[in-house]
Amino acid sequence: MKKSYILIPILLFIYTIVMAVYGWDKFPGGRTEFITIVGANIGIIILLFFLLRRRSKFRNEMREANKRFAAEKNAKKNEAEKNVE
Repeated sequence: MKKSYILIPILLFIYTIVMAVYGWDKFPGGRTEFITIVGANIGIIILLFFLLRRRSKFRNEMREANKRFAAEKNAKKNEAEKNVE
């Protein structure tokens, strides 16, 4: 199982921190505005983490359901073939 729902937000968080450190003295607005923007960015990254984790869980549940459905279908097919013989 891939853990991309962990990797992508971590990379975005590191990128945000690096850009925040780099842009601290270069930002033309006030410090409050800068901290608000960085905080909103981190909030969006956290939201992305939860959405990606939910999507991953849903995808895994659907794969398991498809496997069960295929197994039931094959079992019925095999049973029908036995009844024909």
